[in-house]
Amino acid sequence: MRKYPYIQTSVFIDEKNQFSSNQLATFWDKDANLSLTDEEMQGIALELNFSETTFILKPEIDSCSVKVRIFTPGRELDFAGHPTLGTAFVLKKRDLIPRDTKKTTMELG
Repeated sequence: MRKYPYIQTSVFIDEKNQFSSNQLATFWDKDANLSLTDEEMQGIALELNFSETTFILKPEIDSCSVKVRIFTPGRELDFAGHPTLGTAFVLKKRDLIPRDTKKTTMELG
């Protein structure tokens, strides 16, 4: 069985109600080369059953820092707000982009 690192993030947490946030799972590896199939990514999203699950991959567009794919339990999304912001947080916190980076461009979808 293959293992992939991921982090669960609470996005848009309300400090008055800590259990009100949107949960996000973000998968990556050191080289941003997960080598998961579309079906595997969809299966992981279904298994976790969060609103969205993101996967950080190598960008296909040279001007982008990373490629991010967003999956719900039922389908892939081109864009969604909370997983994009949550993934940006993970990129910075896990040092997946240089600390002194002022601008990160994500290729979505």
